[in-house]
Amino acid sequence: MKTALTFLILTLAAGLLSAQETAPVKFTGSVQLRSEADARDFNNATALNTFTTMRTRLAAEKTVGEFGKVVFELQDSRTFGATSASTVSNDKNIDAHQAYILVPLAGESMQLQAGRFEMVYGNERFFGALGWSPVARSFDGFRLRMNGDIKADVFALNLREVQYGTAAYSYAKDTGSDLFGGWATWVQDQHQIDAFSWYEESRPAAGKKLFRSTTGFTYGLKEENFLLGAEAAYQLGSVSGVDLSAWMAAFSVTLPDVFGDKSAFSAGADLLSGTKAGSSELTTFSVPYGTTHKFYGFMDYHYVSFATQGGLQDYFLKLKAETGISDVSAACDLHFFNSFEENPAGNTIYGQEIDLTLVKPITQGIKATWGTSVYLPGDVMKESVYPNNEDPAFWTYLQFNVMF
Repeated sequence: MKTALTFLILTLAAGLLSAQETAPVKFTGSVQLRSEADARDFNNATALNTFTTMRTRLAAEKTVGEFGKVVFELQDSRTFGATSASTVSNDKNIDAHQAYILVPLAGESMQLQAGRFEMVYGNERFFGALGWSPVARSFDGFRLRMNGDIKADVFALNLREVQYGTAAYSYAKDTGSDLFGGWATWVQDQHQIDAFSWYEESRPAAGKKLFRSTTGFTYGLKEENFLLGAEAAYQLGSVSGVDLSAWMAAFSVTLPDVFGDKSAFSAGADLLSGTKAGSSELTTFSVPYGTTHKFYGFMDYHYVSFATQGGLQDYFLKLKAETGISDVSAACDLHFFNSFEENPAGNTIYGQEIDLTLVKPITQGIKATWGTSVYLPGDVMKESVYPNNEDPAFWTYLQFNVMF
């Protein structure tokens, strides 16, 4: 699939760039620099892990014709000192984060996107760019974008290719991974409804074979004095021959300007089904392509799969407000994490997490973010996830973001 993808991208890009067009190339860039002190092992007798990550991007964008476009974005992602054999070593660390063409098929109403690109839908719970990560996420493939009263995307993505490089006369079994699906959005006044469905298939020669479909919807209501959000999805399929049937649901209410301008207070619940010990069916809901760092606590204990696979109940309270001091804004998130299914000792409490974040603009295009978090472990974390480690866990970071 990647060979055909490369050929199509080069062919269409050549056609686009050969058109008479005088629009200049637009250059943009960004830097994310973050130092962290990590004590997330629930053992206060051990020393802090300290490290610094840096992500640097430079993008070029060229508009071609009225609706065509070519985008190329380079990215260097590194952890200070992690890969260099010496101070003069060549780490070969630069990659394309995005490299795609946008081809108009019916003017503004339909466009084909081909190449490597970010997939961001809704609040990024299911598909997100994972901007927090030093690497972040992008996909290789095709996306047909249709604009109208209902905006709809249909996509075909290649997650892993194994047949490339095989001699033309040699057979190579396809043991790669692919994803196919669609996402539609309808907005009317203060209402927004998103409906989505995708199917993913992974066929490794050995190990976990995955055949999984996910279907769901999101609903948002935006009134002057409150915002409501609801999401639900269901998964079917099989993992390594074991039948899969799982679900998720999320609900939230947000009250803006409760504590002054630009403030917001939110409360809600995220519920993801889990698998009961000894069950012959897999019922743990998985969210492998979303920006889950935004939802299930900044310490990332409950990131993609949830601890002992017992599922997740996350009841949360969140507050954002301006401090009135040097343009600093503050946020405090409180999570109460439980499992749906009991661990072998009969317990269901993961623990409680508190996330505190301060953000200060330094100058135009530069901001600083400081955050710190504490996780108070419950019985499941003590007994099943980090046995014999029962202390509160800590984590703090200082991050600078530069946009130009």
